[in-house]
Amino acid sequence: MRLLFKKVLNAPEKQFIMCVKDPFHKLIPFWQIQIYADKIGYKDFYADLMEHLRNQPNLIKGRVMHLFIICMSMLSFAVIS
Repeated sequence: MRLLFKKVLNAPEKQFIMCVKDPFHKLIPFWQIQIYADKIGYKDFYADLMEHLRNQPNLIKGRVMHLFIICMSMLSFAVIS
């Protein structure tokens, strides 16, 4: 177990995903979420998520990102439970 953590802690530093020059690299995490949602049978995940966020009153940019993270957690929790 300690060896695993040592490998993680000593892993080479990677470039932050939002700093890459190719815009398609920035989309990969969203594409992976879509594949995961499709696999568990949630075909309209992004449509439902955008509709939910759109209907939230007085949202500021940081709050939208926070709600996005909450929704991702709820998606993964729904599969676990």
